[in-house]
Amino acid sequence: MEYICIVMAAFKVLIVEDELLIARDLSQTLKRQGFHVTKIVSSAQAALDAIEAEAPDIVLMDIVIKGEKDGIDAASIIYQRYHLPVLYLTAYADEETLNRVEQSQAYGYLLKPFKVKELSTTIRIAISKHQQVEQLEWQRCRDGLTGLFNRIYLEEAIVQHFQQAERYNWPVSLIFIDIDHFKRFNDTYGHDAGDYVIKSVGYLLQHSVRQVDLVVRYGGEEIIVLLPNCSVNKAAEIADNLRLKVSSLQLHFANQDLNSVTISLGVASFPLQASDSLNLIKAADEALYKAKQNGRNQVVVADSSSP
Repeated sequence: MEYICIVMAAFKVLIVEDELLIARDLSQTLKRQGFHVTKIVSSAQAALDAIEAEAPDIVLMDIVIKGEKDGIDAASIIYQRYHLPVLYLTAYADEETLNRVEQSQAYGYLLKPFKVKELSTTIRIAISKHQQVEQLEWQRCRDGLTGLFNRIYLEEAIVQHFQQAERYNWPVSLIFIDIDHFKRFNDTYGHDAGDYVIKSVGYLLQHSVRQVDLVVRYGGEEIIVLLPNCSVNKAAEIADNLRLKVSSLQLHFANQDLNSVTISLGVASFPLQASDSLNLIKAADEALYKAKQNGRNQVVVADSSSP
């Protein structure tokens, strides 16, 4: 309970309100209630920019704001893109507005004027609910051993990344990774040692790529790195850098020095070597197979003639 109180005191709030006097009064009210107001903005685009810069915990959204998009349109974008809770503060309560609010996956709706205690409680409930949802989603999308994303999440995320790639005409690259001679670790040192190797390699990979890249435990000792807006040449450079980092690992388990860990990697890119997500994985997997056949501990890029 003490930990929850500490987190609540640090809640960061973004206010989206086009009436400056109302926004300033709201900001002062929130500060007196122990919240940290990151910024006050008046349009959808400004809200998106502020989220990128400030990373708030919740967005308080007026429905009537400046710009082409109103608060409900803005809230839908915010939830889809950032999975942040949005709480509406508005004077509008007609049926059409309420229907749009419901469809936008909002976390609450308060009619102006509202009481201070009502505002504070609603914000805290919304954030608590959001944290519970995020925890469940984390458990659904994460591998239990390594904490990396799992195959379920990859199948969902890769569709979204391909949609963005087609919209903005940028490449999507994929690195398929296999830990070399993994069975040897299990047979020589036991399955706990094998798990330790997987976790160590996964941790290193996760902290060696860009924040936008997805590191996924695909199955067993296989790991996939999905790199949006990344050319095949750049992906090959990243893959070789990962290979070198893993080969430099010095792992110790149960007072034993584990033998050197190496990985083999296959690289493929959309649209150069694949026309869709399934063929992208297949092309990278085939390149990985060649890397293993050629002696392991190396990177192979898929043939441009791959489907």
